Amino acid sequence: MTKPDPQHVVVVGAGIVGVSAAIWLLRKGVGVTIVDREAPGSEQAASFGNAGILAACSVAPVTAPGMLIKSPKMLLDPNFPLFLRWSYLPRLITHVIDTPIMADESVFDPKGALYGVQNRIADIFSLKIMKSGGIRRALEVAAIARAGGIEVYGGCMFETGLAHAAGAHLMAAVPDLLLQCEFYMANYYAQEDILTQPFPVGNGRVHVPTGPGLGVTVDPAMLAKYAVEDPLG
Repeated sequence: MTKPDPQHVVVVGAGIVGVSAAIWLLRKGVGVTIVDREAPGSEQAASFGNAGILAACSVAPVTAPGMLIKSPKMLLDPNFPLFLRWSYLPRLITHVIDTPIMADESVFDPKGALYGVQNRIADIFSLKIMKSGGIRRALEVAAIARAGGIEVYGGCMFETGLAHAAGAHLMAAVPDLLLQCEFYMANYYAQEDILTQPFPVGNGRVHVPTGPGLGVTVDPAMLAKYAVEDPLG
């Protein structure tokens, strides 16, 4: 004996499975009543927050034989559950390595700092005036880094005491500086400097010059000694 097709069905539970079953029954012309203590989709209803999404990363049989051979191909194909978005790789590095990572020549200007913060490419940004194009631009880099939870430190390049003085003022303007700075090239690397007095650094401390302007005085004789008429010749 063939059972008659039901004309009306009661579905218990307004979760994603119950609602989906009800929709398909309605498409077949069957009347449906859904029973649940809350309205479908409310915070107390079944499957709240699921939205019917299947997580591809949960589908892969990670322990299946042959997975190690297949996984390299899966990493390159966005249709596979093990696909890796390569633009996220720099962000992963700071999470898998305990040692703090600093972006030195990787961050030059505010645009680079914004990219670095968004992708969390490092734990620290190195501030250098020449690299950023001036004190103001370097302060913009510092502001973006600090807003994104990234610390900054003041670094130097192959430069004179004049540049050191500018760098010292830059770092003094960064609030709550934790990693401090280093300005030593003019004193411990260069044979001679262009300042009338050595840049004030010693015993592990950098002193911010307090005179007018950058607080240091350039020696005209030293400028004349190292001036070149044709720097490109």
